[in-house]
Amino acid sequence: MTSSLASPTSHLKSNITNSDSTNEPKVEIFIDKQIGSGKYYVYHAFLPLTQSEYALKVFPKDRASEASYSREKEVITSFQSHKHIIKYISNINLRGLDTLNANYILLEYAPYGNFYELVLNKGFTEEKIIRTYFHQLIEGLEHLHSQGIAHVDLKLDNLLLGDDFLLKISDFDQSQKFEEKKLKCRGTACYRAPEIFEGNCENLIAADIYSLGIILYTMKAREFPFIEQTSGAKTQLLHFDLFTENNEEFWSTKVADKINPNFFSESFKELLNGVMEQDPSKRFSIDDIKNSKWYTEPILRQEELKVKMERLWERILFKKSLKRGRSPSS
Repeated sequence: MTSSLASPTSHLKSNITNSDSTNEPKVEIFIDKQIGSGKYYVYHAFLPLTQSEYALKVFPKDRASEASYSREKEVITSFQSHKHIIKYISNINLRGLDTLNANYILLEYAPYGNFYELVLNKGFTEEKIIRTYFHQLIEGLEHLHSQGIAHVDLKLDNLLLGDDFLLKISDFDQSQKFEEKKLKCRGTACYRAPEIFEGNCENLIAADIYSLGIILYTMKAREFPFIEQTSGAKTQLLHFDLFTENNEEFWSTKVADKINPNFFSESFKELLNGVMEQDPSKRFSIDDIKNSKWYTEPILRQEELKVKMERLWERILFKKSLKRGRSPSS
């Protein structure tokens, strides 16, 4: 990735056209800030013509990135849209930035960041909020699976907050279609299922479901249940043996530093025991999750969720302003 794009000039203006149709009229786009810093850079893009905001994901034209770009483009254009999956807008050619030698994907803009940031900022103090978003995550993933696609890299960073604080599943550069027999990607450490890093994954749906368990646990506890460590060619999960061999002791250990000894409810532990089951063939299915006691407990209506999240977002902005040494209104 070139340094000029890694630190974009404020309000950089470029003419863009739809790369699939050179007859499309030119429109101005402004790229004013970087909003994502994962494997690939993501920028906030503004189109004055329509007063619309978008996210611009940038892939360098090296061999590995070309493969990721092709995979994400193929996947995200192959399934029907869903309210809990980030929307693909257009494939574009930024002529003003053509010297960067990169591919681009234009996506729906999620103005409230990702779930990793929310966990860091203690955003999920109410279990009803966690359960509400877990419902939305299940809805999005169930739709993705119904289209014959596994995400393979589910993690807090890839869950975004869109308009009205709705959860959006994003980043499909590691996704695979069920019809692909060979595992092409390895997911992300601490989120991926054991069979993924062991290289013997035969059930992509089960692998995605395991990652759901890691996400749910982390939203609740603000830490990973297991820590992935690699030494040479060997990778192991710390605490996973305890989880599988002495489950009661595992949960006792995890609650030891919590003020509330009932921090993890029995229904919560029962759900995660099924979702993070070591054997993929015995792991909970989405139907099992939806029928579990914890999942069927009350959730927030969308209006209630929005009010609570707006208050939370104001608190997060206030904390950020204090770190910058100025008042929120300045």
